[in-house]
Amino acid sequence: MLGFLWSCESKSEEEKISDVEFTVCDDSKVPKEFLQEISKKKNSEFLSTYSDGEFMYVAKGYGKQSTGGYSIGVTELYTTKSNIVFKTKLIGPGQKDLVLREATYPYIVVKMEYSQKDVVCDK
Repeated sequence: MLGFLWSCESKSEEEKISDVEFTVCDDSKVPKEFLQEISKKKNSEFLSTYSDGEFMYVAKGYGKQSTGGYSIGVTELYTTKSNIVFKTKLIGPGQKDLVLREATYPYIVVKMEYSQKDVVCDK
């Protein structure tokens, strides 16, 4: 069972039920089909999910950045009555950091237990 879902809207006004346990995945741990989907979307900001029936993978990308040195942190990942809320933060390079002077496309992928709930994020 393969599936793709995505949504990025402010639906997180619902009350938090519980935190979601997750693992941040590097590309070697992400299903190939999902990496292909991410590659198609990476030029723009995106939220995308992939499920294999056992696990759900959630990717959040911040689109094209003019340099390297960016990272992404997960600030919250929790369930509400009807959704899973995924909040992240783009962290830019420091003023003294040496960075690649070419465009990069930062994104993060997390793996969690499968859920039928939609994943939403705040803009």
